[in-house]
Amino acid sequence: WAGVAAVGLTVAGVAACGPAPPGDGEAASPTFSRAPSAALAFEGPVANVSDLVAPAPDGGTWTIVGSVFDPDEGRSVATVWTSEDGAAWESDEAGAGSADETMTAATRSEDGIVAVGRVGGGEQADAALWTRADGEWVASSPAPLGGEHEQWAFDVAAGPGGTIVAGGEN
Repeated sequence: WAGVAAVGLTVAGVAACGPAPPGDGEAASPTFSRAPSAALAFEGPVANVSDLVAPAPDGGTWTIVGSVFDPDEGRSVATVWTSEDGAAWESDEAGAGSADETMTAATRSEDGIVAVGRVGGGEQADAALWTRADGEWVASSPAPLGGEHEQWAFDVAAGPGGTIVAGGEN
């Protein structure tokens, strides 16, 4: 059974759906089934799922980026969910700071997954770029992404010539 076809926010948390697994000797069904996973459920905090990246052609994991808003903390934390099979998911907080952090898009690059979004809220927002190094997500706000505050990044693409980030600023 392979293939995630849809990801969305539900009242109970995040739902990742894909083709129903085949029965004994049957081909995969063209219908979809919900992929229940404890890592996708949130009892208090609310998840915001922003983008889905398929595994590399030679294998790897499905990756979802977004954020989890914790009402007790009053802030969002950049979060990444990964799955080997599209059914069982694990979450990993990619944020380390005390400011609001939101990942809005991700892509596969030569060096792995690159994600973009923002760190901080309102007038204190800065466009951010996340990369994974030594098993840890590292956020940065390189100078080309903007100046002092009120910037955001909302999409990213990678190719043979490098990585391009789309965003804006007030």
